[in-house]
Amino acid sequence: MNKKVLLIGIDGGTWSILKPAMDDGFMPVLNSMVAGGASGILHSTLPAITPAAWGSFQTGCNPGANGVFDFLYFNKKPKTSHFVNSRQLKNSFWDIAGSAGKRVCIINVPMTYPPKPVNGYMVTGILTPSMDSEFTWPREFKKELLAAVPQYHIIRLGKVKLVTTDEQVDEFLQQMIEVVENRKKAAIMLLNKEPFDLFMVHFQAPDIVQHALWDYLDDQSSHFEAAKRRHIFDRFWGLLDKNIADVRQAFAQTAGDNFLTLIISDHGFQSHRARFNLGNWLYQEGFLKLHSQPPKAPWLKKVTRTLRVGKILSYFLSNDISAKWQQSLNLNVSEINWPQTRAYAIGHSNEGFIYLMEEQSSLQQATAAELTAKLMDIHDPQTGTRIIEKIHRKEDIYSGEFMDIMPDLVIEPAAGYSCSGAYQKGAELFHRVRPETDFHMGKHHKDGILVAEGNDIQPQHDISARIIDMAPTILYYLGLAVDPRIEGRVLNNLFRKSGNHQDLLKVSGQMPPVEPTPSTEDVYSREEEKEIAQRLKNLGYM
Repeated sequence: MNKKVLLIGIDGGTWSILKPAMDDGFMPVLNSMVAGGASGILHSTLPAITPAAWGSFQTGCNPGANGVFDFLYFNKKPKTSHFVNSRQLKNSFWDIAGSAGKRVCIINVPMTYPPKPVNGYMVTGILTPSMDSEFTWPREFKKELLAAVPQYHIIRLGKVKLVTTDEQVDEFLQQMIEVVENRKKAAIMLLNKEPFDLFMVHFQAPDIVQHALWDYLDDQSSHFEAAKRRHIFDRFWGLLDKNIADVRQAFAQTAGDNFLTLIISDHGFQSHRARFNLGNWLYQEGFLKLHSQPPKAPWLKKVTRTLRVGKILSYFLSNDISAKWQQSLNLNVSEINWPQTRAYAIGHSNEGFIYLMEEQSSLQQATAAELTAKLMDIHDPQTGTRIIEKIHRKEDIYSGEFMDIMPDLVIEPAAGYSCSGAYQKGAELFHRVRPETDFHMGKHHKDGILVAEGNDIQPQHDISARIIDMAPTILYYLGLAVDPRIEGRVLNNLFRKSGNHQDLLKVSGQMPPVEPTPSTEDVYSREEEKEIAQRLKNLGYM
């Protein structure tokens, strides 16, 4: 029998929010799927960041094999920063399925820009530069999509602001609701075109909602109000549940009754109490050296052009915010005295990333040991809490052909803390996260969600899997050979093993396509990089 798979991505989906929403009756569809199917924890990558997790999800490989750990990476030799893109990735499971003749459709999944040719359709995700770019496969489908869903966009906020008052909460939620609705409309439009063997739609908005509104959702927060959480559940999570049902019903019209539905997230969520400025700490401790005087203007212009980041446009941002952001980029680059710098930090998400800049291996090892000892001894000055859980050397957690661009040290913060890598002139080492001063009240947690439903699923509620296990499991269910280069394992325990299902998963022997040579070559123009930086900054990701 020709097996089919429906995948629904809930970015940032976490049981600590979904379970109360289900228990309170706001998500009856998800509740029914959990009750009748298999569910549990889907462990993210390290770091548990959108590009790393979704890149590893689609390839079944660790971040080092794809060279993707954050939205940006740093190249030590030319000392340049670059946005990540899909051409760095190994074959995705939809590449393999398509090469075996399966019709596939992928909507809005991160780490899909620029779109690669697929046996079906693709609409790319969050790192898409703009609506002017070529973000669909086939290219001509873009015109058809925008005609059917005129308000479709990748994701955006109308303007930069904090979300504190009831009116701001409702205005913010309305923007996120429109994103979800547009995603659903695009999905159903495609499902009405033809039947698919593998179909995935990804909802980015839950991640942004939880970043901004976590303190109103988490019953352990001092800002928690039960009535406000019910209101948010009703407006957003209830609508998300309905959209999941609509997509599933549309898929079932051509797939019939016997198909596999998977609902997954790239990571979970937790409370965010304070940010630690890693870049400023490196400067304070003498690992990062700055020029005593700023370089002259021509050299400054050359460096900022080389870093290929550029100023943030004012399409979403006010002139003041735009100027401040550009100033911080210039300071971060132009004042660095590279010959005397031992360590350089990047990153604006949860974890901190350190590149060791000394050329000799023995010097790097000594610096790594010194950094580790000092960083592990840092405590929150207000609470006395140690702010760092663990410091990982890249060789201990990553492998693959992109090890040269991976950070030498990955800082895993303690619960409630995050690390910001960039040096910011005059900034304090600690920034307290409060609704009135920070858009990111919630931060990522390594534990995401997995829900599996279908006639072939063995009901259970204690699944423990890794996000890299999804690619081989999906291929296995579709009856395709699992590429031996995939690091994840097939989740055999998801499926029934007796009766009519005994011969469910006979592998066809169809081998995956030849692996293309992954490349870190830039695919973005300078203007496109500005668009991406603008969007990520506006969403609090940079």
